[in-house]
Amino acid sequence: MIEIKNHRLDSGTVSAGLDVLMDGLKADVSYTDPPWGPALESYFYNQIKEPTFPKSSTLLLDLMQTLKAQTKQGQPIFIEYGRKWNSQVLGTAREAGLHHIVTFQATYAGGLHDVHLFNAEPKFDPKTIHPTTKGKDVARLVIKAHAIPAGILLDPCCGKGFFARVAIENQMRFFGNEPNVDRLAFTEKYIRHHS
Repeated sequence: MIEIKNHRLDSGTVSAGLDVLMDGLKADVSYTDPPWGPALESYFYNQIKEPTFPKSSTLLLDLMQTLKAQTKQGQPIFIEYGRKWNSQVLGTAREAGLHHIVTFQATYAGGLHDVHLFNAEPKFDPKTIHPTTKGKDVARLVIKAHAIPAGILLDPCCGKGFFARVAIENQMRFFGNEPNVDRLAFTEKYIRHHS
Protein backbone atom coordinates (compact mmCIF):
# COMPACT_ATOMS: atom_id res chain seq x y z
CA MET A 1 0.00 0.00 0.00
CA ILE A 2 1.13 3.54 -0.75
CA GLU A 3 0.18 6.34 1.63
CA ILE A 4 0.61 9.96 0.53
CA LYS A 5 -0.52 12.36 3.24
CA ASN A 6 -4.18 11.39 3.77
CA HIS A 7 -4.55 9.47 0.47
CA ARG A 8 -4.07 5.73 -0.04
CA LEU A 9 -3.32 3.63 -3.11
CA ASP A 10 -2.99 -0.10 -3.56
CA SER A 11 -2.62 -2.64 -6.33
CA GLY A 12 -4.68 -5.47 -4.87
CA THR A 13 -7.72 -7.45 -5.85
CA VAL A 14 -11.08 -5.72 -5.78
CA SER A 15 -12.34 -7.67 -2.77
CA ALA A 16 -9.40 -8.59 -0.52
CA GLY A 17 -7.34 -5.62 -1.70
CA LEU A 18 -10.00 -3.14 -0.62
CA ASP A 19 -10.11 -4.65 2.85
CA VAL A 20 -6.43 -3.79 3.20
CA LEU A 21 -6.81 -0.37 1.54
CA MET A 22 -9.77 0.69 3.68
CA ASP A 23 -8.44 -0.85 6.93
CA GLY A 24 -11.83 -0.65 8.64
CA LEU A 25 -12.74 2.80 7.26
CA LYS A 26 -15.78 3.34 5.02
CA ALA A 27 -16.07 5.57 1.95
CA ASP A 28 -18.33 8.62 1.92
CA VAL A 29 -18.62 8.43 -1.88
CA SER A 30 -17.69 5.58 -4.22
CA TYR A 31 -17.27 6.24 -7.94
CA THR A 32 -15.79 3.80 -10.40
CA ASP A 33 -15.53 3.20 -14.11
CA PRO A 34 -14.45 -0.46 -14.32
CA PRO A 35 -13.74 -2.24 -17.59
CA TRP A 36 -16.98 -3.41 -19.19
CA GLY A 37 -18.29 -6.86 -20.02
CA PRO A 38 -15.64 -9.33 -21.24
CA ALA A 39 -12.95 -6.64 -20.84
CA LEU A 40 -13.52 -6.99 -17.09
CA GLU A 41 -12.30 -10.58 -17.32
CA SER A 42 -9.03 -9.72 -19.04
CA TYR A 43 -8.54 -6.71 -16.75
CA PHE A 44 -8.45 -8.92 -13.67
CA TYR A 45 -6.71 -11.86 -15.34
CA ASN A 46 -3.27 -10.55 -14.42
CA GLN A 47 -4.08 -10.22 -10.74
CA ILE A 48 -5.60 -13.70 -10.48
CA LYS A 49 -2.80 -15.38 -12.47
CA GLU A 50 -4.70 -18.60 -13.10
CA PRO A 51 -5.75 -20.14 -16.41
CA THR A 52 -9.39 -20.07 -15.38
CA PHE A 53 -10.98 -17.07 -13.76
CA PRO A 54 -14.50 -15.83 -13.05
CA LYS A 55 -16.75 -14.56 -15.82
CA SER A 56 -17.46 -10.84 -16.06
CA SER A 57 -20.85 -11.29 -14.35
CA THR A 58 -19.15 -12.85 -11.30
CA LEU A 59 -16.50 -10.11 -11.21
CA LEU A 60 -19.16 -7.39 -11.51
CA LEU A 61 -21.11 -8.95 -8.62
CA ASP A 62 -17.91 -9.10 -6.53
CA LEU A 63 -17.20 -5.44 -7.35
CA MET A 64 -20.70 -4.34 -6.35
CA GLN A 65 -20.76 -6.39 -3.14
CA THR A 66 -17.37 -4.96 -2.21
CA LEU A 67 -18.49 -1.39 -2.91
CA LYS A 68 -21.57 -1.93 -0.76
CA ALA A 69 -19.41 -3.30 2.09
CA GLN A 70 -16.80 -0.52 1.82
CA THR A 71 -19.18 2.46 1.50
CA LYS A 72 -21.04 4.00 4.43
CA GLN A 73 -24.70 3.01 4.53
CA GLY A 74 -26.89 5.51 2.71
CA GLN A 75 -23.96 7.11 0.88
CA PRO A 76 -23.76 7.24 -2.92
CA ILE A 77 -22.18 4.62 -5.13
CA PHE A 78 -21.68 5.65 -8.77
CA ILE A 79 -20.82 3.03 -11.37
CA GLU A 80 -20.13 3.95 -14.99
CA TYR A 81 -20.71 1.10 -17.40
CA GLY A 82 -21.38 0.64 -21.10
CA ARG A 83 -25.01 0.96 -22.16
CA LYS A 84 -24.90 -2.47 -23.79
CA TRP A 85 -24.72 -4.07 -20.33
CA ASN A 86 -27.45 -1.96 -18.68
CA SER A 87 -29.73 -4.89 -17.80
CA GLN A 88 -26.77 -6.92 -16.46
CA VAL A 89 -25.64 -3.98 -14.29
CA LEU A 90 -29.11 -3.44 -12.82
CA GLY A 91 -29.72 -7.16 -12.25
CA THR A 92 -26.32 -7.63 -10.64
CA ALA A 93 -26.88 -4.57 -8.46
CA ARG A 94 -30.14 -6.07 -7.15
CA GLU A 95 -28.33 -9.34 -6.45
CA ALA A 96 -25.62 -7.40 -4.57
CA GLY A 97 -28.23 -5.61 -2.47
CA LEU A 98 -27.71 -2.17 -4.00
CA HIS A 99 -30.71 0.12 -4.32
CA HIS A 100 -30.84 1.72 -7.79
CA ILE A 101 -31.83 5.38 -7.71
CA VAL A 102 -31.25 6.77 -11.20
CA THR A 103 -29.31 6.22 -14.42
CA PHE A 104 -28.14 9.09 -16.59
CA GLN A 105 -25.85 9.28 -19.59
CA ALA A 106 -22.47 10.82 -20.35
CA THR A 107 -20.39 10.97 -23.52
CA TYR A 108 -17.02 9.23 -23.84
CA ALA A 109 -15.12 9.07 -27.12
CA GLY A 110 -18.26 10.00 -29.00
CA GLY A 111 -20.46 7.27 -27.48
CA LEU A 112 -23.04 7.33 -24.71
CA HIS A 113 -22.27 5.54 -21.46
CA ASP A 114 -24.54 4.98 -18.47
CA VAL A 115 -23.77 6.32 -15.03
CA HIS A 116 -25.76 4.51 -12.34
CA LEU A 117 -26.39 5.95 -8.88
CA PHE A 118 -27.11 3.52 -6.06
CA ASN A 119 -28.08 3.82 -2.38
CA ALA A 120 -28.49 7.63 -2.02
CA GLU A 121 -30.71 10.30 -3.50
CA PRO A 122 -28.81 12.65 -5.81
CA LYS A 123 -27.77 16.05 -4.49
CA PHE A 124 -28.03 17.32 -8.07
CA ASP A 125 -30.78 17.22 -10.67
CA PRO A 126 -30.00 14.33 -13.07
CA LYS A 127 -32.30 15.96 -15.65
CA THR A 128 -29.81 18.83 -15.97
CA ILE A 129 -27.09 16.46 -17.22
CA HIS A 130 -27.36 16.44 -20.99
CA PRO A 131 -26.19 13.19 -22.63
CA THR A 132 -23.61 15.13 -24.65
CA THR A 133 -21.86 16.19 -21.44
CA LYS A 134 -18.40 14.67 -21.32
CA GLY A 135 -17.97 11.90 -18.75
CA LYS A 136 -15.25 13.68 -16.81
CA ASP A 137 -17.48 16.76 -16.46
CA VAL A 138 -20.33 14.57 -15.22
CA ALA A 139 -18.03 12.93 -12.65
CA ARG A 140 -16.84 16.35 -11.43
CA LEU A 141 -20.42 17.59 -11.07
CA VAL A 142 -21.81 14.58 -9.18
CA ILE A 143 -18.80 14.12 -6.90
CA LYS A 144 -18.77 17.84 -6.05
CA ALA A 145 -22.47 17.63 -5.20
CA HIS A 146 -21.83 14.73 -2.78
CA ALA A 147 -18.38 15.77 -1.51
CA ILE A 148 -17.74 15.76 2.22
CA PRO A 149 -14.60 17.72 3.17
CA ALA A 150 -12.00 15.27 4.54
CA GLY A 151 -14.34 12.42 3.56
CA ILE A 152 -13.17 9.42 1.54
CA LEU A 153 -13.72 8.99 -2.20
CA LEU A 154 -13.17 5.33 -3.10
CA ASP A 155 -12.40 4.00 -6.59
CA PRO A 156 -11.59 0.26 -6.73
CA CYS A 157 -10.56 0.45 -10.42
CA CYS A 158 -8.79 3.81 -10.41
CA GLY A 159 -6.78 3.48 -13.61
CA LYS A 160 -4.69 6.60 -14.13
CA GLY A 161 -6.39 8.46 -11.28
CA PHE A 162 -8.94 10.87 -12.71
CA PHE A 163 -11.11 10.51 -9.61
CA ALA A 164 -8.06 11.24 -7.43
CA ARG A 165 -8.01 14.64 -9.12
CA VAL A 166 -11.69 15.18 -8.40
CA ALA A 167 -11.21 14.14 -4.76
CA ILE A 168 -8.34 16.60 -4.29
CA GLU A 169 -10.35 19.39 -6.02
CA ASN A 170 -13.10 18.80 -3.44
CA GLN A 171 -10.83 18.48 -0.37
CA MET A 172 -11.58 14.78 -0.03
CA ARG A 173 -9.21 11.91 0.72
CA PHE A 174 -8.73 9.52 -2.19
CA PHE A 175 -8.51 5.76 -1.67
CA GLY A 176 -7.80 4.04 -4.97
CA ASN A 177 -7.06 0.50 -6.07
CA GLU A 178 -5.64 -0.46 -9.47
CA PRO A 179 -4.35 -3.95 -10.32
CA ASN A 180 -2.18 -2.55 -13.14
CA VAL A 181 0.86 -1.06 -11.35
CA ASP A 182 1.90 0.95 -14.42
CA ARG A 183 -1.45 2.74 -14.46
CA LEU A 184 -1.36 3.16 -10.68
CA ALA A 185 1.97 5.00 -11.05
CA PHE A 186 0.14 7.83 -12.87
CA THR A 187 -2.24 8.21 -9.94
CA GLU A 188 0.62 8.19 -7.44
CA LYS A 189 2.52 10.84 -9.41
CA TYR A 190 -0.54 13.09 -9.58
CA ILE A 191 -1.28 12.81 -5.86
CA ARG A 192 2.35 13.43 -4.90
CA HIS A 193 2.42 16.55 -7.07
CA HIS A 194 -0.94 17.98 -5.92
CA SER A 195 -1.16 17.04 -2.23
